[in-house]
Amino acid sequence: MDKMNIDSNSIYSTLPFIVYNVLRVYLLKEQRDKIHSERLNNQNAMNKLVEVRSFLDDQTGEIEEYNDQLVRNLVERITMFDDHLGVKFRTGAEIEIYTTQTS
Repeated sequence: MDKMNIDSNSIYSTLPFIVYNVLRVYLLKEQRDKIHSERLNNQNAMNKLVEVRSFLDDQTGEIEEYNDQLVRNLVERITMFDDHLGVKFRTGAEIEIYTTQTS
């Protein structure tokens, strides 16, 4: 078997190029994964919006009293703070409701 003559200078001269490309591939994979994750999050948000829209379309008339099913379909979480309430809806929207103190 013939021995290959490898020029050490050529290896060292291409090393920065190889390292650059390896890092570039790594960064591109990270970007791809991030985009994929964002796409899934967007799809989940769209699905929630479709569900809420469908639920609201099925509602008839005006809301005149507390409706547990309506609240459970629209509200994901209510957080109580000292001076306000935080409401997070299933669509991702959030509002803060400040209470007024009467003396």
